[in-house]
Amino acid sequence: KCEHVANKASKVEFEDGYDNSGLHLCRIKVTTGELEVLDDSRHRLSRHIVIFDPHPENILYLLKPILRRRKVLKEYGPCLIYIVHTIRLSAVCKQLASSIHHMEDVYWICNQVRSRTLFKRIRLHKAKNIIICEQGLSTTRDEMLKDAPAIFLTVRVRDYLDKMQKKGFKHVPVITEVRSENSMAILQFWGDNRKFTHPMTAEGSVVTKKFMQLLLMQSQDNPFLVDVMNAFMLTSSREGEVQVYGVPVRYIENVKRERTSTNGGRIIKWRSLVEYFLLSQSIPISIYRSRREETSDAIRNYVISHPCPDFAVHECDMVTVLSSTVPEDLKRVRKSPPQRPR
Repeated sequence: KCEHVANKASKVEFEDGYDNSGLHLCRIKVTTGELEVLDDSRHRLSRHIVIFDPHPENILYLLKPILRRRKVLKEYGPCLIYIVHTIRLSAVCKQLASSIHHMEDVYWICNQVRSRTLFKRIRLHKAKNIIICEQGLSTTRDEMLKDAPAIFLTVRVRDYLDKMQKKGFKHVPVITEVRSENSMAILQFWGDNRKFTHPMTAEGSVVTKKFMQLLLMQSQDNPFLVDVMNAFMLTSSREGEVQVYGVPVRYIENVKRERTSTNGGRIIKWRSLVEYFLLSQSIPISIYRSRREETSDAIRNYVISHPCPDFAVHECDMVTVLSSTVPEDLKRVRKSPPQRPR
């Protein structure tokens, strides 16, 4: 199948992603090799996922978590995935042999110039998620220079999204993969000199390969750590294997809620959630929280790991749990209509 796709794509694809007129951006369906002109009137892109420059061998590991969440969360829903790459699809088809059967809703756009025009054509400001992968430059041994393309692209994408957000568009999460932890110095451009404790690191906006290398070294003393890492990456969708699930607190029914003395709202103590999930053989590990900044209208996402027993969990939070089965509370999400964001 890959050879058929490569032959078909090689006859129709363009080096810069645009047709002969230079006016229309083209996309290629990965499973068939068919070319389509990206027409704004027909393809109203919204809530799609855009992945920049992934290594072909790693595409499968990017797609599996997305496909897994589709099965678990109805509100995550089906969505189109666009891979924007400097390399033509026909040149990497052989490397996609193990992942092409997972790519039914995946389109390939070959593009060398990452301009504001491209961002507008693929509707970055309406995307669900944006993932910027570390490309690596074979001409240098400097780890930070290998991260340079991803860093520069991150700055341009975030600048574009910031301007579009001021026009009223929603916040779009951006995840950037870097090779060296020293490259995380780019975080100072977003108002903070911290690296590993920076909020953007905590929310997963910047990921470095060094984290995984350090964890793998620890697995020499604790072999079960490999299973935990595999669960976090969601590399398997087979029932019975440990996975990571995000359970919205508002769907948790049989747990004690307490009223606060400040505004009369209802909260759940972390110790109550731990007791509740352990009864169903699930392990709660963290809280995911979104909050608006008091000084601006910007939304900040936080991951609070290992909260203290009396930590107050709110209805709008999400609990991250490790479980070998889909939590019953999460199944209720699939039966409920999507909630409008607050």
